[in-house]
Amino acid sequence: MLMLANNRSRLSHVSCKRSADARTLTGFLPPQLQAGWHLVAVRIRQDLPRWIAVLRMDTENAELPALELTVAQPYLWTPFGIKLGVYYLPHPKSELKLDIYSNQAPPAAAEITFIPILRFFASLLVCLQNPPGFLAALKSTAGALPRRLRRAVAATALNGQYMPKSYSNWLSWFDGWPQDRIAALEASPNRIHRPLISALIFRADPANQAGLAQTLGSLLGQIYPACETVIREPGETTGLAENVLGEYVAVLQAGEVLPRHAFLLLSEELVRQNFPDIVFADEDLIDEQGIRSHPLFKPQPNLTLMCSALLSRGVWLIRREWLETMPRSDHAECVRLEAWFAVYEAGRAAATHRVPYLLTHRSEHTESAPPEKLAGVVESFLSRAGFEATVTSSFPLRIQWQPGALRRTRVTLVVPSCLRGETQLNCLRQILAKTTYPNFEMLVLVTQEQEFDGEQRRAIAEFSTHDKFRVHRIAQKTFNYSAANNIGAKLATGAFLCLLNDDVSPIDGDWLDRMVGFFADPNCAIVGAKLFYPNLTTQHGGVIMGLAGLVEHANRFLPRGNPGYAWRAELDQELSAVTGACLLVRRDVFEKVGGLDEDFPTAFNDVDFCLRVREQGFGIVFAASVELIHHETLTFGRHYDAEATDRENADIIRLRARWSKICKTDPFHNPNLSLIGRSEWNLAYPPRKQDEPAA
Repeated sequence: MLMLANNRSRLSHVSCKRSADARTLTGFLPPQLQAGWHLVAVRIRQDLPRWIAVLRMDTENAELPALELTVAQPYLWTPFGIKLGVYYLPHPKSELKLDIYSNQAPPAAAEITFIPILRFFASLLVCLQNPPGFLAALKSTAGALPRRLRRAVAATALNGQYMPKSYSNWLSWFDGWPQDRIAALEASPNRIHRPLISALIFRADPANQAGLAQTLGSLLGQIYPACETVIREPGETTGLAENVLGEYVAVLQAGEVLPRHAFLLLSEELVRQNFPDIVFADEDLIDEQGIRSHPLFKPQPNLTLMCSALLSRGVWLIRREWLETMPRSDHAECVRLEAWFAVYEAGRAAATHRVPYLLTHRSEHTESAPPEKLAGVVESFLSRAGFEATVTSSFPLRIQWQPGALRRTRVTLVVPSCLRGETQLNCLRQILAKTTYPNFEMLVLVTQEQEFDGEQRRAIAEFSTHDKFRVHRIAQKTFNYSAANNIGAKLATGAFLCLLNDDVSPIDGDWLDRMVGFFADPNCAIVGAKLFYPNLTTQHGGVIMGLAGLVEHANRFLPRGNPGYAWRAELDQELSAVTGACLLVRRDVFEKVGGLDEDFPTAFNDVDFCLRVREQGFGIVFAASVELIHHETLTFGRHYDAEATDRENADIIRLRARWSKICKTDPFHNPNLSLIGRSEWNLAYPPRKQDEPAA
């Protein structure tokens, strides 16, 4: 075969057999398997027509991530029972694990064949196994055609095979709870510690008999039953927790339907998480025919996103004592929000937990709280907490945070620049001319050994007419973004530091006012803005750890005004990190963590900085409501690619080594959502297993 690699044309066969986990098969790679491009063929029994296989292998290089290769779509010419994928294997270790996902009982054995192939044929097959991904990568990559092709192939190979978009297929593979899985969960050692659960159903409309019947029917089918079911009719005056027996209360709205394993899994999670104050889960819609759609996969709860009420739907388990003093309401969503805000005000926000499983199906008879009532709950909380903000009365709620007295606090804009280039100089002009925040200064840091030249002196003379402008030359030959910002922080006079690229310009003059407003929350340490390319598609929508192999911006290229998945592109929310192109930080926090790491001279310094701040217990807010233009080139836009320099490769290895855990389990990106670049809101094939209960 011409496609076989000339110097290593031997095929490698691996037999995998069932391990302790019924879904996982194990085997060992033969010693002759070498690093390089391979065609991987997985064969199982022929009576299993719909299945996905995931190969998991560690590598000999501890600095590289473990391989997780998904084999899903067969090529048209493959025999029945075989699926193929094309991958680059960088010296994997000997042990191999194969997870089989299917809507039927998993097989007891499988055969895997590794066929070494030439790079040219590998590139061709990579394009065939994911045509949409290849075309998208090619379109978004700049440069000469050969370079664009190489980068597009590298990106497509990293992203893997094209996955079917069918939600019903995904459910059959990954949301099945067969009897053996239920039995393992029931037999968990935690079963003796599971608390009593009371079910509290709110019915706002007395005529909604259908919705109430659906919810009651799903409760009757629970494997781990509620100790009691209480129905709250509209206008009831008794306390929410009056005469309730359970240690936890499942708060439900009429029309919300639970799968039979919901309370069993939630009670297991309560024990595993050391009995948090609140747990809630993912949800989707269900129609009269039982067809499910529109899943809402939720992030970990956080203040800014909770104020939108986006996370208030679906079953919540709440400790009974939090309901004892709760205001009366006819809607479960309002009660859930009130409970979360009470927990937050008590300093126990960390004692709320998201369970990444679909445990609520909202039927067409499910009642929803009027947005104005949700807004009233949020406004009451903001008033008690002393936050100044306005709340819209449409779902999901939008909050505009006001700086209030903080508006008198000085902000230093720290701008590394070379003070040349029309785009950069024009951005600096717009920042100085448009920004309405009254108490700011712009400190420009220029890194160069020689004195300023004529062009730079003319720019300095122009900008010096503004009393808010200062410039400082760093007499060094090599530019280091982290060092420049650290020097700027020492020279700054502001209590807030805004790290700002010199190619960023404002859309609205009050951009800085609104960013400062978030700091009314004392837990907030960093605020990052939403950035657009000049064509008004998204350049930065927050940062997702693990995306595109390491780290990447969310919602890249999403048009302005598009709310994105579950409104996440338009809602203010906490994230693990934001870009340093426009990042506002408390100066005392900046100093507490030692500023930016100067061993990250150009790439990943902002991500590493944010993660170190989060490690200290502070929040990082992505302010989707604050919009600016970032005049960055419209390239594929990530550091992690096949043509990275030695410096970038060293940074990649260092970042992964320091933050390997969060790269695998970003708490603000649900494990049911993809980590494939530019597909972050698609379904994950398979869902990541880190949060899976010990069933």
